[in-house]
Amino acid sequence: MLRTLLAALLFSLYGQANAGLIPPQARTELMQQALIGFWGRSKTPDGQVIQPANERERKAPPVNQEVVDFAFDVGELSGLSEWCSMDWKLTFTALMRSARRNGLNEKQVAFVSVLHGTAQGAVASAIEKSGPCNQQYRDKLRSQVEGFLSKEPK
Repeated sequence: MLRTLLAALLFSLYGQANAGLIPPQARTELMQQALIGFWGRSKTPDGQVIQPANERERKAPPVNQEVVDFAFDVGELSGLSEWCSMDWKLTFTALMRSARRNGLNEKQVAFVSVLHGTAQGAVASAIEKSGPCNQQYRDKLRSQVEGFLSKEPK
């Protein structure tokens, strides 16, 4: 899977930086891994360990596919930002604010955070094998991050 991810990242590197770098099949696999690691390990802001209410909940993501995809898209931006030595926390913080503004509960927000980190880690570890981020790509990425952040309601 990492080899496929690296190929997709390298292919898109010199085009415009954009979300959707992780292929759909890899996203599905990563989402399942995130889900397995989520229950019993993640915590709410008050320190409570998050557990599923039942076995059915354990097997299904606590957010819809649109939210899953958005968390992955932002995680990809954060992974590329990390690779380019830019502040990835800007996109992560905006994602968390967006999740809360859109009415997600703390369990859902925590899962969005895990998805973001999963995507960020996958992209950052795959892309670092391609060498350092160059200034041209950093400028394109900075523009994309600024575009993402400008869409956030004030």
